Amino acid sequence: MSTSPVKEDWVVVDVDGTLPGHLELPQDNGEFVDNGFRCPQNLLLMELLWDYVERVRPDGRNLIWGNAGIYWRLTEPRERGAVVADWMYVSGAPPHPEGEIRRSYVLWKEKVAPEIVMNFTLDDGVREHDRTPLTGKFWIYERAVQARYYLIYVVPKAEPEVHQLEDGFYRKLAPNSSGRYPIDSLGLELGVWRGRFMNIDAAWLRWYDSRGEMLLTGNERAETLREEANALRQVAKAIHEATETVIQETEAARRGEEAARQITSLERQVAQLERRRAAAERQRADVFAAKLKELGIDPESL
Repeated sequence: MSTSPVKEDWVVVDVDGTLPGHLELPQDNGEFVDNGFRCPQNLLLMELLWDYVERVRPDGRNLIWGNAGIYWRLTEPRERGAVVADWMYVSGAPPHPEGEIRRSYVLWKEKVAPEIVMNFTLDDGVREHDRTPLTGKFWIYERAVQARYYLIYVVPKAEPEVHQLEDGFYRKLAPNSSGRYPIDSLGLELGVWRGRFMNIDAAWLRWYDSRGEMLLTGNERAETLREEANALRQVAKAIHEATETVIQETEAARRGEEAARQITSLERQVAQLERRRAAAERQRADVFAAKLKELGIDPESL
């Protein structure tokens, strides 16, 4: 089993607090954003994770940064002692070190390693995999920065490569059955989503919860709410129309029942009149028979 490396001469320890911090060190090491994918990808990951960590870690010490300089070594010129991460997240970092907006991340001052660092590239990813001691990005993140997770995303391949720190060295993780990479310390997964963000159609890195549900941006949540509201309006309209139909049918039925009652009443009246007519006929017949008998004529003989 590998063991954690011992402290080397390049490891900076601020024993008495006299070493420079982010206010004294250059905030730019000369590297620049060299592709148009990094900024929107950063924004997407930042927004999604920020809403989440502010709920699960509401201590006000969450740092999410893009194109961030991480100082790990004292050199001349000073800026060469920093490595630039396209994206990073740190838990337990104060929002305003030394009372100022953070200009860079200085390991010997912060004393907290990033939880995740990411690099995105549109080329072959050689620089991101460089293990050359003291200069290679992979070596620096593994041996000096010691971020818990290091992700390399070669965008044209749309296949993230995630490394997890174990015993001081990175171990490449395999994706789960859903093709995503669990980030256990956050309770989230990282995966690839093909779609449109900021009018760019691409394969984007996105966060997913433990159930495999994709975390949504504010705009996506608003759109989902609009769709749900429209669906509810359609349901309400259908219910209203069905109610109107039932009311109309009920009214028609009521009217039918009223008409039936009126017919029944008329039939009863007709029957009553018929009984009266029959009674009157019988009465007239009896009177006629009595007259015949008075005249000495037997009505039965007629």
